[in-house]
Amino acid sequence: MNQQRSPKTPPDHNLQNRAIILVFIFVFAVTGANLLVQQIGPNISIVTAFFLVGLGMTTRGFLQECWGPGHLTRNMIALTALGCLGSLLINRDTLQLVIGSGVGMAAALLAGTWTHTRLAHRSLTQRINGANLASAFADSLFFPLIAFGWPPLVLVICGQFIAKVLGGYCWSVVLKRVL
Repeated sequence: MNQQRSPKTPPDHNLQNRAIILVFIFVFAVTGANLLVQQIGPNISIVTAFFLVGLGMTTRGFLQECWGPGHLTRNMIALTALGCLGSLLINRDTLQLVIGSGVGMAAALLAGTWTHTRLAHRSLTQRINGANLASAFADSLFFPLIAFGWPPLVLVICGQFIAKVLGGYCWSVVLKRVL
């Protein structure tokens, strides 16, 4: 998916189109997860971790393939901020949750990007799911502790981690087939 090209090579419009679609999916996933957890509570976070956060983490992996590591961090920070801002604009009561989401996603971004890069010699599925494993660990630690406070909701933290890993794997299979 990540194709190195010389300055004289014309842009790959299919790659650009995939990146645009993935950007919309990522923002939808972040915003949707935040709003659902705000409306329903911590217990729904395990369901959103599977369906939406797993989707967001997997799109990060595919975006890394599209953008390459050079633009990924800047672009993903902007997308995470956009998803968090969208959540706040729709419902201002989400501030604590959005802070947790932003910190968790930033930690997940760093862990996932680092892992994805280290797995460059592996298959696309292994790179994305290896990165999802690292991202799920980071996000599952930071998000619930900040969003839901102390004492830690251990079952929610563990449930989110498992759901993110499994959801990320399922989404990697789906997205690999449709992209």
